[in-house]
Amino acid sequence: MHVWIKTFFKPWPALMWLALKVVLLPCSASACEHSWSIEGWIHSNRRNRLGQKLVERLVRTHTNLKLEQRLEMYEAGLLPWDIEMTVEEPVSDDDDGPPHRVSDSESEFESEQDSD
Repeated sequence: MHVWIKTFFKPWPALMWLALKVVLLPCSASACEHSWSIEGWIHSNRRNRLGQKLVERLVRTHTNLKLEQRLEMYEAGLLPWDIEMTVEEPVSDDDDGPPHRVSDSESEFESEQDSD
């Protein structure tokens, strides 16, 4: 649809901009319902003294934090189902820290002990 609009509305850039905005509107109210759900979670019985402006700011902040997390996951190349299937490296019980490089002095000491 975007290609069609960009092709046939080329002589009218303002109309093309408007047509692209209209096409991108969601066809359901699920985004509004999601926002109202977050607002209900923030403006609960415990926090019913919050003013409407503060509640709107908190909802906007919550949404922006979620979007920021999703953007970081996207930039890292992680997909939601990849996170669930991520396997962490096994940790051995006998080693407290991460593996470390053996320095030259340690390797010489070990080789002297092995030869004795």
